[in-house]
Amino acid sequence: YERTADENEADIPTALRLGAKRLERRQKLVRLRDHIKRQLTLEAEDKPAAVLESSRKTLRTAYEAFVKDHGPVNRPVNATLVSNMPDGGLVLASELNYKAPVSKEQAAESGLDTRKESVNPAPIMERRVVPKYEPQTKAASSADALIITLSERGRVDLERMAALVGKTEEQVVEELQGGDKPLIFKDPESGTWETANSYLSGQVRKKLVAAKAADMTLNVKALEAIQPALWTADQVTVMLGSTWVPPAMYAQFYEHLTGGRARASYARATNTFNLVPGEDGPRHGDWSSGGAPAQYILSRLLNSQPVVVMTPATRDEGPRRDDELTSMAQLMARGMVTEFADWVFRDSERRSELTAIFNDKYNTRVQRQHDGQHLILPGKVPDEILSMRRHQKNTIWRGIAERFMLIDHAVGAGKTFTGIARAMERRRMGLYKKPM
Repeated sequence: YERTADENEADIPTALRLGAKRLERRQKLVRLRDHIKRQLTLEAEDKPAAVLESSRKTLRTAYEAFVKDHGPVNRPVNATLVSNMPDGGLVLASELNYKAPVSKEQAAESGLDTRKESVNPAPIMERRVVPKYEPQTKAASSADALIITLSERGRVDLERMAALVGKTEEQVVEELQGGDKPLIFKDPESGTWETANSYLSGQVRKKLVAAKAADMTLNVKALEAIQPALWTADQVTVMLGSTWVPPAMYAQFYEHLTGGRARASYARATNTFNLVPGEDGPRHGDWSSGGAPAQYILSRLLNSQPVVVMTPATRDEGPRRDDELTSMAQLMARGMVTEFADWVFRDSERRSELTAIFNDKYNTRVQRQHDGQHLILPGKVPDEILSMRRHQKNTIWRGIAERFMLIDHAVGAGKTFTGIARAMERRRMGLYKKPM
């Protein structure tokens, strides 16, 4: 820990030299850290009471000896010796409620009352702080068994739930699917049981189709009740070149512009449209520009490509950009975009068709709400030391249910503890091997 990048001891600046007394204090603090880590490890491993008490006595003796010789660990002169250590916070956590002394002179200047230096040893000095986790052996109801199983394994486990309530799996399913709000559903696509929180969210339109195909009346009824409200035409914006618009509609738009027929197709592999005019050709050229026919301009717009007009190649030089004709063609292209926006919803049948397509493709999801109030968090210190707030438990549960997430909480909302708890829970459930 004392190694530096200096090759010679004489090169170390005086300000960075600890000196014999400070070195001695730091070594004691490091040993105190080791005692704390050992005690926490023994408690987490649920070692026998005699082993825990022996280790705690060693820890308490080392702490009391340090305080007797050098004062509280959190006294600034001591705290600075460990504050830059990666686990220095663990050493400082050996005490609670440190209050620096206030002398008569300081009291007169600040208006505070005089007081002596005070501090409280942390609970680990007197008792166990990592409680022993004992798996539940009984549950009062199937609903309680579901909560216990979700906390233990992060999923619906009918076998474990049946053992907790002393019933068959079929009886557990019957109880959890009874009432106005069933607590679990079987997904016909995956064949697995899911909580209502999980099943009645996400791609609910797709799930409804699957439930109807499997003739699962209970699932259908629940899914129909939470389908997102259909968007109306005034809420849908159709952009020229949108890939969800049927290609035939772009062919109709070409006919609207030129009076001539065309065939339009879309290649998903290359994400490109192909517009081919019919043999009869356009009947009028109102939307064409010098050197840029309407078919060319529309094709470029459908594929989000720039509209450029090139001069023909000559014997002396190759084709080059014609700035004047290009400006005219681009002006025509902007007008074509505006015309499409006015035309696309002008026809009631076309408007209904596009609105239905949009709802089927994009208005299909229900945002999942994660309720983690059932979590027990085995291995966490007692709530009197650190109690998780409601939003923290909800976030931890979301982190168990989903592989990827962003905890974008405000500073002070406890996201550090939330992230740590999420990693510990996923590891305990076997979902992580080496969380960092």
